[in-house]
Amino acid sequence: MIRKISTKHSIGRYVRYILIFTTLMALIVVLTGSYFTSRKLLTNRNLLSQQGAAVNLMAEEKNSYINY
Repeated sequence: MIRKISTKHSIGRYVRYILIFTTLMALIVVLTGSYFTSRKLLTNRNLLSQQGAAVNLMAEEKNSYINY
């Protein structure tokens, strides 16, 4: 009985998987952070716009009562 001993053990496959996994995780973290930052920014802008519209409406209503 002769056993065939394989001496070719490549770690390239494992390195490739680790590199792909690390890259995908970094991409997910960056995209998630960007999404939440954009969402917060747009929410704040929307609130400021609504407040400005309410102030303008109140001022216009006050001016219309003064003119009559």
